Amino acid sequence: MTMATRRTILRRAGLASLAGLTLPAVAQRAAAAPTTAPVHNVLDHGAAGDGTTDDTAAFQSAVDAIAAAGRGTLLVPPHTYNLASEDAGTCVILHADNMTVRADGATFLRPTEFARGMFIVNTRSGEVPDYGAGIRNLRWYGGRFLGDISARNYICAFGLHNVANCRFEGITFENCQAGASHMFDMVGADDVTIERCRFLGQETRGETDNVAEAVQIGASYKGGLTGGHENVGFSGNMTRGVTIRDCEFLPWAGQAGPTPFGHHGGVEGKHHHDLRFLGNVVQDPRTSLIPADKPTEAAFHGVLHLSDAHDVRIVGNVFRQTRPNTTRVVTVSGFDSGVLAGADPDKPDRGAFAPQAPADIVIQGNVIEGFSVRPDYEAICVVGLDGTAAPGVSVSGNTITNGAMSDDAAPALRLGNLRAPSVTGNRITDHPVGISLDDGTTAGAMVTDNLITNTTSSVLPAAITIDPGVTDSTISRNVVNGYTKAVAGEAGEGTDTSGNVVRP
Repeated sequence: MTMATRRTILRRAGLASLAGLTLPAVAQRAAAAPTTAPVHNVLDHGAAGDGTTDDTAAFQSAVDAIAAAGRGTLLVPPHTYNLASEDAGTCVILHADNMTVRADGATFLRPTEFARGMFIVNTRSGEVPDYGAGIRNLRWYGGRFLGDISARNYICAFGLHNVANCRFEGITFENCQAGASHMFDMVGADDVTIERCRFLGQETRGETDNVAEAVQIGASYKGGLTGGHENVGFSGNMTRGVTIRDCEFLPWAGQAGPTPFGHHGGVEGKHHHDLRFLGNVVQDPRTSLIPADKPTEAAFHGVLHLSDAHDVRIVGNVFRQTRPNTTRVVTVSGFDSGVLAGADPDKPDRGAFAPQAPADIVIQGNVIEGFSVRPDYEAICVVGLDGTAAPGVSVSGNTITNGAMSDDAAPALRLGNLRAPSVTGNRITDHPVGISLDDGTTAGAMVTDNLITNTTSSVLPAAITIDPGVTDSTISRNVVNGYTKAVAGEAGEGTDTSGNVVRP
């Protein structure tokens, strides 16, 4: 499958501001302009690039030189580099601001399992722990991270703590992921874009129940960064401004595809926010292979699981399943436990707190194919918790096809404990229930212009179900084919369910 075409952004430098300058002033500015950023080739710093020699020290030397200069390019020629070997017991510390990494054609290896990131960022000594206290302005282009899960060679490529304004583009991660490893593991991060990358394969050994995300985000508290770090400089900051765009998450050599994106645990009074998953392709994800006898492991997991997040956009993606599975595709839920308010980031107290709700969630224009969900595993699930009402939820223009048609299978779309959600223009085919509005505070729902179709020989009772707690809502102008009724359930006071069309 071809990857989505990368968007091209053209920026023009304004020239009007030069009109009022005298020639000497322009000349002075030109003279003061910085020279071309230095280029540091890892081969010049002693890297062998033979796939056997440990090149960790050579990479660190080149990064150190860029840090000393204040900026520069790390050039990684197309060879095979062995990094962070078990003997070295270390990693490459990315502590240089304003660094560009050019690694097109390069391959990165790790010989054995080693529970730290290959390239990691720590809060730098002397920096106030905050966004950017690790690194600022990193651009990484190209490269291939190659693991060997059968030999317990798991790779966490990037452990990112307190980074700001970082871009990763055109990287391939192949046969790397297993257990709790992540390709990107970030806490307290700000403005990180992952674009046009390929994530291939994820371990499916029976003894491993953990659902490791290819990209995991977290808060800057000690113990939150599973990729490994120096355990210093925690700020308590949540992660914000993460965009994953035009990437592929695919099976590899008989393995499932990776679970793309998510986080675990909450912080009282805080939220991850400004999260974007745009134009990606996901096929046969690992989460879907959790066995049926371990329901609690996947109960609130999904291909994407973003509990208690604010300002989320999941737009224009393709999620395709070609094998049986037991997962949700998208889960956005409330939280009522985690790090307590006012906790010391170095010694975080954890416990229960009042329920917190997600907010401002847009799920739009996605294609979801073949997720034959079982009970409690909807394709899309957006729910608050009892006592909360999540605002600003919009689910529109999605196509959800080829679900399970058994009587006990879950709806395609489940919404609960929301305030005035909008569910419009979705196309749902072959699910026993198309849309379920759960009890609780799902007030003021607007469910309009959805097409819900049953193409099988099964006789199904209703396409939309609503619980008594759904009040002051409008469920109308929906077209239903192959169901006995358009809407079923006890509508709350003031709920309008008129104007729906039922066709044989």
